Amino acid sequence: MSMKRNFFVLVVSLILMGITLNAQGKWKYIDNENINFKMPDEWKIINSSKPKGPMNIKMYDPNGTQFVEIRSERSKINLKTRANDIATLRSQQQYFEYMQIDKVKSAKFNGHEAQLLSYTNTHMNEVYKGSIYSFVKEGYTYTVECYGEDKPETQKFLQKIAATINVNSADKKANITDKTKDYTEQGWATQEIDNSAEIAEKEAKKAEERAAKEAEKIKEKQQKAQDKAQKAVEKQQKKLEKQQKELEKQQKELEKKQEKAQKAKEKAEKKAEKAEKKRIEKENQIKKLQNQQQDIDKELNKIASEQSKLGEEYGSAQLKNDQKKMEKIQKKQTKLADKVVKLNKERDSIIKKLSKF
Repeated sequence: MSMKRNFFVLVVSLILMGITLNAQGKWKYIDNENINFKMPDEWKIINSSKPKGPMNIKMYDPNGTQFVEIRSERSKINLKTRANDIATLRSQQQYFEYMQIDKVKSAKFNGHEAQLLSYTNTHMNEVYKGSIYSFVKEGYTYTVECYGEDKPETQKFLQKIAATINVNSADKKANITDKTKDYTEQGWATQEIDNSAEIAEKEAKKAEERAAKEAEKIKEKQQKAQDKAQKAVEKQQKKLEKQQKELEKQQKELEKKQEKAQKAKEKAEKKAEKAEKKRIEKENQIKKLQNQQQDIDKELNKIASEQSKLGEEYGSAQLKNDQKKMEKIQKKQTKLADKVVKLNKERDSIIKKLSKF
């Protein structure tokens, strides 16, 4: 059963931002920055990428029940964390309140070592399946999300689209700054050296003081470096502890959402079962009333035939002036007329009951 809904009709205009489309039969060839792929000709595409920032390209079918979304970040991110983050964002969107998220596992994506997160989503008694692949190439983190009905043919079709995605080397331009040191000649002056012992002692003392000052400066620099390193370690430790707490919080939230989704699914199943039972009961009642109406119609037809026959007999008796027979026939006709009235009342009652369904 096909479900029609306005899930993706939130986009008013399509901003393609440099994407080139070349028709190839029933498929389009898409080339954007360092990523190219193919998609069905009737599908639509949204490119919300930012210049020199994250890439986000979404392609989806006209009904909005299937999509493939490509994201990239210009940094290396933990693949499991990245996949869970994408799934969390998806679960916060409308129509995804009852997502059930599976654990992340290792996988391959078009030759890349990847992590795969699968999830299922129930909406309007329809079951959908999503797959999020995350992988790293040359320091960039990529994710590919496929979503559609949980049917073999649909999932196979989505994987066919994903298989066309090709990630080329990113265009990296290093910021190289040339630094030229200015060298100037030192001024040399001729000096007459005093060879006396007093001068030698003063020079030695000055040299000793200079060495002590240099040693003190070096010691201070080392101490500052150690303090700075210690603060950096403590700051990093606090950051890691904060991240750990955040991950634990997210995990608890995911577990709550999964539990909520399971309860909603069970509730929906019970509701559907109750509705089906009610429908069958209603159908049986209608069928029973219809059978009763048919039986009454048959009886009325039978009485009509008898009345016609009695009419002929009455006419014949009237010609013969047979009063006894005429009275006998009239009694039968009266009895049959009463029966017709009774049956018509029953029939009208049945029709009234049927009109309420």
